[in-house]
Amino acid sequence: MKKNTFLIKRSNTFGSNPSLKMIFFVSAIFLFSVVFSSAYAQCNATLEVQKNRSYKSASTERAATFKMSLKNTSSQVGVFKITTENISKTCSNSTYPSRAANVNLKTSVFLASSKRALGENVKLAAGQTYEFLVKIHVPQNTPVERWGCVEVSAVAEGCNAAISPITLSVYVADPSGSQ
Repeated sequence: MKKNTFLIKRSNTFGSNPSLKMIFFVSAIFLFSVVFSSAYAQCNATLEVQKNRSYKSASTERAATFKMSLKNTSSQVGVFKITTENISKTCSNSTYPSRAANVNLKTSVFLASSKRALGENVKLAAGQTYEFLVKIHVPQNTPVERWGCVEVSAVAEGCNAAISPITLSVYVADPSGSQ
């Protein structure tokens, strides 16, 4: 009986054909760039305070209200989280200079159209603008003639960095009017 012997040649597809290597490499880079750019595209937005008025005064009797807008400048739907945080960096100006440490203020965020409290996340279509109010309250027994700085940030879902955070500066005025 005759034995059939088959010679199986093992081939390394990529090793034997440099053009296939190149096609695979270019395809991998292209796929990575498409995935990365679409993920990054969701991070495009602008955060602004109306009329660039980021300085106001407030007292325990009168809060400071800032009208702000968040615009999704990407080509895709984006989900954004808006946050506020007291910060310690100085935000005084030449009109009301102060070397004293900043005071902590209370903030609340509302929908501009209905004055309802803002939910956890804001979903914006491509090109859509969302207007909201940041109301900054001065707690009782807060030292007067000092500044409080609140940073407003918006972070898109899937993005690591905030979209150009804005610092709102509030001068705590003496409610009695004597300075």
